[in-house]
Amino acid sequence: MKKIITLVIAFAVFGIANAQMEKGHIFFEGNTGFGAASPSSTGLSFSTQKVGSTTVTKYNIGVEAGYFVIDNLAVKLGVGYGDDATNSTLGFKVGAKYYLKDKFPIQLDLNGSYNKVLYANPMYVGLQVGYAFFIGDHVSVEPGVRYDYSVNDQYTTDGVIQLNLGFVIHL
Repeated sequence: MKKIITLVIAFAVFGIANAQMEKGHIFFEGNTGFGAASPSSTGLSFSTQKVGSTTVTKYNIGVEAGYFVIDNLAVKLGVGYGDDATNSTLGFKVGAKYYLKDKFPIQLDLNGSYNKVLYANPMYVGLQVGYAFFIGDHVSVEPGVRYDYSVNDQYTTDGVIQLNLGFVIHL
């Protein structure tokens, strides 16, 4: 009997996750990043740093949204705004996110930013993979790893690796 109850619960949880990733559904996502910070962020961050005798506060706030064009495949747009003592940045992201087996999000995107102070505006091709933990009918927590490959040699030739923690509301 315990096996049957466990199986029924497993199918119910799978159904909840799958129902939110069907064609026509939308989601909103906020991400935090750990590790090397990308200057084109659409995520959430806040930091303070002592530079000489001055404390510099940096923050970024952003959101991403997606629309499922077919089951498990969504197109995404993101926007973010960041600021520190001398500089403000407007970040953007355009891409696609696919949920493999309803639990493994794989994302490919083009992201960048506009910045008046820098001599060049960074642009990256990003790849992100993770795992979706559904903690309710419409909410998932998605830890993942992200790599941004620079396509703008004037800004940097280096790639950026980040650990992310995403919070997603599925509607």
